[in-house]
Amino acid sequence: MFKLTIDGHTGPSSTNAYDLGSASYRWRNLYASNGVFTSVSTTNIDALGYVSTTDLYINGSLISGGTPTLQDVTDEGYVTTNPIRVAGASSTGHILPVTTLTYDLGSSSNRWKDLWVSSTYIGPATWNLRQSAAGSFTIADVGGSQRVTVDTSGNLGIGTATMSERLVVAGNIRLQANGNIDTSAAGSLTIGGTTQNTLTVGRSGATTALTGSNFTAGGIAYGASNQLTFTSAGTAGMAVLSGGTGAPTMGTLGLTYGGTNANLSGVATGGLLYKDATAIAGTGALTGVLKGNGSSAPSAMTGTANRVSYWSDANTLGTSNLVLSGNNVYPNTAGSLGLSANRFSDVFLSGNVYATGTIQGGTMRSYGNLRVDGTTTLNTVTYTWPGASANGLLRNTGGTISWDTSTYLTAIAGQALASTNLWVGNASNQATAVAMSGDATMSNTGVVTVANDSHTHNGTTISGLAVADFTSSNISNWTNDAGYLTSANAFVQNGNSFTADAVLGTNDGYSLFFETAGVSRGVFDTAGTFYLPGSANSTRLAVRANASQTIANPLIQLQTSGGAELARIHADNDTNLFAGYLSGSNNSASYNAFFGSQSGAGNTTGQRNTAMGWGAMYGNGLTYAGSSQNVAIGHYSQYNIAGGAVDNASVGAYSMVNLSSGDYNSGLGSYALNSITTVSYTHLRAHETVLDLVCRLLLEKKNT
Repeated sequence: MFKLTIDGHTGPSSTNAYDLGSASYRWRNLYASNGVFTSVSTTNIDALGYVSTTDLYINGSLISGGTPTLQDVTDEGYVTTNPIRVAGASSTGHILPVTTLTYDLGSSSNRWKDLWVSSTYIGPATWNLRQSAAGSFTIADVGGSQRVTVDTSGNLGIGTATMSERLVVAGNIRLQANGNIDTSAAGSLTIGGTTQNTLTVGRSGATTALTGSNFTAGGIAYGASNQLTFTSAGTAGMAVLSGGTGAPTMGTLGLTYGGTNANLSGVATGGLLYKDATAIAGTGALTGVLKGNGSSAPSAMTGTANRVSYWSDANTLGTSNLVLSGNNVYPNTAGSLGLSANRFSDVFLSGNVYATGTIQGGTMRSYGNLRVDGTTTLNTVTYTWPGASANGLLRNTGGTISWDTSTYLTAIAGQALASTNLWVGNASNQATAVAMSGDATMSNTGVVTVANDSHTHNGTTISGLAVADFTSSNISNWTNDAGYLTSANAFVQNGNSFTADAVLGTNDGYSLFFETAGVSRGVFDTAGTFYLPGSANSTRLAVRANASQTIANPLIQLQTSGGAELARIHADNDTNLFAGYLSGSNNSASYNAFFGSQSGAGNTTGQRNTAMGWGAMYGNGLTYAGSSQNVAIGHYSQYNIAGGAVDNASVGAYSMVNLSSGDYNSGLGSYALNSITTVSYTHLRAHETVLDLVCRLLLEKKNT
């Protein structure tokens, strides 16, 4: 006896020549990570590990002695992937695939001859192929409704199970592109039954046509003996004449003209058909406005271009003397506007009046020039008008108006007008020569000079002005040393548009003050600092919320130079106060106070909470509800708090940092109770740890 250990490969010197063991002496077990057997079946090894040649073993279990049956294999519950050939089989139960939609019943090369079933379900929507109680073949949907039926006579029904013809459709039939209904050479297509009598061709929005293979182009469809028949092509230019009960024909349609039957070629081009005493007659070519002449032939009336027409009698238009040219109306030959016996009561003109005769009447107002080449009678006095003159004054000498060009006007009622003087009405309503004085003077050439610094802020009063005089539409009426003040560079009452960013401030080393009631209320100093002077015992700064203000838009926000949030101060009702970046940014409850960046940021409906410090009661970036009456003071204190935590108190950095939903815990000091999550009634002092317990106020179970 010896033990052989081989450090390497071992094998026979010749292949298929030597055995490992013998029929009498066999190795008990063979251990190998992989094995290749070329002539030994590895699927029939008995419980001792030997290959049996007489019995059937599966996974070491004997199936039966001798030759097993298929029922023996089935009873053992084993599955083989090798084909099982049977000469015939029957089952008293279901035959199901192991995995759905994986195996086939038959194949493309090996098919079952006949399949005998009473009902078949197909597809995931469960379409059902079956035979109805009446013996018809049906296709039904998942609800059991028969959609397609073929009865024992071969009639096909779609949407119905009652068929009296070879094809019965309950609903519409629609032919797609290139679709046809062919009745074959000897067949016919019948439209309508005892109650249906309408044939609809085409559909809305599409071309409608009734197409046949034997229709004649240009033919006419007509009814004959309960069928639609088409004639041969008609005759161009001829009318369709009814054929009564027969086919229609083509013929001519005549008019009685000039007493004889003729066509319209006898009427002049541009003429008019009319009825005379006995027949339809025609006129010659007409140009102008049609005029009816009673029982006589109608005629046309013409006139002169640009002339105003008028009725010369009750039935005739004539041409007047007035010419219409653009917006001007004038007589073609000299005439009068009005008559001595028939005058206009008032004449209103916005332009010039030119007259070569007499202007008489009541009131005539001219908002332009009144030109009279002759005489004018005013208040029974006739005035003769002189020609134009560059100098002088008009003088009235007994009805004759003339120019006095001998000299300039030097005096009124004997009073001389000195150089630089003006005629001014005095207290006695008389013209008086006076010189301009005060803040302004005027030269004898008409130049007015206003003295410098003559108008001061407190010393000059301009009466008659209102706030509207200083609005954007009137601001250009006021000037300063730089020119006009316009709505583009001045702030005016009720606001105005600048078309650019508006700048309000000073350009020198002085502060900008804002006043009300003569008292300074706000100041921007030269360093850019804004402060509110305390002029009275009153509120200095009030930030008023909008009626729809939400927690997402805090009342006060501190920002970076780029506009990003640094911190916020906000209160959504009189019981809450939040200060810090995103502090209380999801709150919808009451009686909460959060101070510090992101403190209480996740709280939604929790009430009576107090958090102070960066990330205190933060909620680890998630919103939480129902955590109430908690106090967290310190950096990250109760940082991971979630919904349902009640009556917890922690003071110190990272104190209760992992608490999520525990109740009635208290911790004092940095990292106090930093490892508890959902534990309740735990109390830890500043120098105590979970491993070094100093004092317990309550009897509790100790964590191991």
